[in-house]
Amino acid sequence: MANQQSLDTLYNYVQAKRSSGHSYRGYPVYDVTKSDINKLGQIADKYGFPVEWLGNLINFESAGTFNPAIQNSIGATGLIQFMPKTAEGYNTTTSYLKTLNFSQQLDYVDMYLARGLNNKKMLDESGKVKPTFNQTDLFMLIFYPVSVGDPTFTFPQNVQNANAGINTPMAYTQKALRNPPFSMEEYPSSLSDFLKKYGSGSEGFVKSNRKWWVVPTIVVTFGVVTTMIVYLYKKKKNG
Repeated sequence: MANQQSLDTLYNYVQAKRSSGHSYRGYPVYDVTKSDINKLGQIADKYGFPVEWLGNLINFESAGTFNPAIQNSIGATGLIQFMPKTAEGYNTTTSYLKTLNFSQQLDYVDMYLARGLNNKKMLDESGKVKPTFNQTDLFMLIFYPVSVGDPTFTFPQNVQNANAGINTPMAYTQKALRNPPFSMEEYPSSLSDFLKKYGSGSEGFVKSNRKWWVVPTIVVTFGVVTTMIVYLYKKKKNG
């Protein structure tokens, strides 16, 4: 399962922003519950990536409000800013998504991630993200799916013009992580680096990714056992 300390950190982060009176375009910070944050962790666990990344994603996309009703000037709505046509692809509308609470809208976030990760072939046979998956890929899955897997992809000029000149996925990531709940310096954006640093502190997360090390371990163990059997057999034979 997601690291409980990180879940608590995210909950406290949102509540602190709410207490400070933060809002965006008239939308206040949503009064999340610990159950809401736990569900966020369950979704991250489902796909095998850190909840810290998902917290950063929703923080940026919702302008720090975590408000499922938030809507920007072009109609993008909610926790990951569903566009009207995107919502139609899930047999719903942005008007309906605005009426949902945090937990209810997370079901649509889950559906979006499932479809996007599958379409981009980012999941292995067990349904977990591949070792090459990183935080920038998660951001791009929402912002510009064509660029997933290519951090130096150059966005079309119209996209750059609409986003203050941001021209690559890496530039987007740097902007998204200017004031995040979880900084890149403390929480690596590479899945392999994240696991090296925090894997042992999150038993469920490690288990969800255990296939990365189980096979080599089995091979090594088998080799050691085989060597011992051969050695004992020769020793007995020789007498």
